[in-house]
Amino acid sequence: MDTVIDGGGERSIQADRMHVGGNIRLIHKFTALGELRFIGARVGGSLDLTGARLESPLTRLALDLGEAVVEGSIFLVDDTSGRRPLVQGLIDMGRARIGGQVFIRNASLEAAAEMPVDSGYSRARTGGTALSAPRLSVGAELALEGACQVSGGMDLSMSELSRVSIGTGCSLTAPGRTALDLTNADLLSDLRLDSGVTVQGTTRITGARIHGRLSLGATLEWPDTNSELSTLIAAEGAVVDGDVDLQGLRASGGAIRFRNATIGGIVLAKDAQLSHSGGYTLNLHQATVKGSVRLGNGFRSDGLLVLNRCLIEGRLE
Repeated sequence: MDTVIDGGGERSIQADRMHVGGNIRLIHKFTALGELRFIGARVGGSLDLTGARLESPLTRLALDLGEAVVEGSIFLVDDTSGRRPLVQGLIDMGRARIGGQVFIRNASLEAAAEMPVDSGYSRARTGGTALSAPRLSVGAELALEGACQVSGGMDLSMSELSRVSIGTGCSLTAPGRTALDLTNADLLSDLRLDSGVTVQGTTRITGARIHGRLSLGATLEWPDTNSELSTLIAAEGAVVDGDVDLQGLRASGGAIRFRNATIGGIVLAKDAQLSHSGGYTLNLHQATVKGSVRLGNGFRSDGLLVLNRCLIEGRLE
């Protein structure tokens, strides 16, 4: 508690392959001026970063949990005094395994710029990414709640997750880039971007398998409204076992692409407002929808709807 570690801008803690039987608690005004490195560490309990501030001006890698195993959960939340967690630099969780949940609340994650060319980390990571976690495994929910602000992309490609939830008040900002990447991910339950969430950039679920429901009630924005090729949701070849719920979705400046997707339930777009002047808004080309496609009750599209070769086993209404 109330600890400050100044690593001279480089590493504050290096603990590769460390084993801890219980919890790691870096909480309540904990500040690290330099990278926290836990590559391949094994933690028998949880990793608690309540109210922590991590800064890494030189390596631009704030927290490295690559290939780590945490049997409990990871908490990056505000403390009882209201101090918000702040991470300035990349969080690397590639191939990590978390037995419980990853819970982020009222936190600010700020992506690093391009890695220095002489950095050992630059070969596999690009600038503009706040969370790099390909092939992450999370036994329970990965959730962002409160007023989380993520400036940069979140890479969860090829991950195995129980559920992903981004709650009201959160924002993902990666203008002209990928904001949330779930390409080829496997979700045992739902993917939710709730009403009141703002996403600037592309949400990618191409080739993903979602065993529950896909709920997109967020506000999606693309900075260049004149681009015909801009994409807000890239879900080509995705498989959704449940419904695709677009109720209340606000999408401007780009397309919602479900080309070649398979949807086990219905597509519900009540009160969705889609705008992509000069391009198309909703693309279900060659998609298979086991239920109905419902576009009524306030649905509006300023742009083309593409239904070529779409198989709808229910009704189109």
